[in-house]
Amino acid sequence: MGELAHNRFGRPAPCRVILSVIYTVPCRLLSLPALLLRRDVSKEADLLVLRHN
Repeated sequence: MGELAHNRFGRPAPCRVILSVIYTVPCRLLSLPALLLRRDVSKEADLLVLRHN
């Protein structure tokens, strides 16, 4: 993706930082349930493999 716009002090423009945070926080929150469910599924898969052996 593109780089953030910078102000005259070489820092990212405040509106870009706010938009970045508004985008990043929900993405991380939505990925958390997927991560937790994946752990459960991987545990079940490990048990199935161990039972098969």
